[in-house]
Amino acid sequence: MGLYPATLTVSMDEPAVRLSETVRRVPNERGHSEDRRFMTIQVIRQDAIAEYVEDLGFASDFPGESFMILADPRPGGDTVGEVLDMAIRRRWRRPMAVESGIEPPDLVNNWRRASEETRKIRNRVSVFGSQFKKQRD
Repeated sequence: MGLYPATLTVSMDEPAVRLSETVRRVPNERGHSEDRRFMTIQVIRQDAIAEYVEDLGFASDFPGESFMILADPRPGGDTVGEVLDMAIRRRWRRPMAVESGIEPPDLVNNWRRASEETRKIRNRVSVFGSQFKKQRD
């Protein structure tokens, strides 16, 4: 699926470049498409990058989000086994917003409110309400 030559196996002591888990829509045997989770590992083989792809199953079976781990492929750096351990721990982690109980900020509405407030300040628009008064001279 990638730009690199495919490989059918990886060894746990090979130097790893990158590991990612993504959701892809693939056709099933009935002609419909379904979301599946794929793990892609890029390793160094004979001074070139090779790519290993594994289908992990239905995307709905995994609570965590898609992610990517960049590894250190230099000698003494990260191996496939080390990166795979990191991925297994991260795979079952719930999204941070759910874990912490804090809702992610609504960036679009916050930007609109800030832009509107900046426009009012620039044009010296006063605002009067029943509970407050903001007068700009």
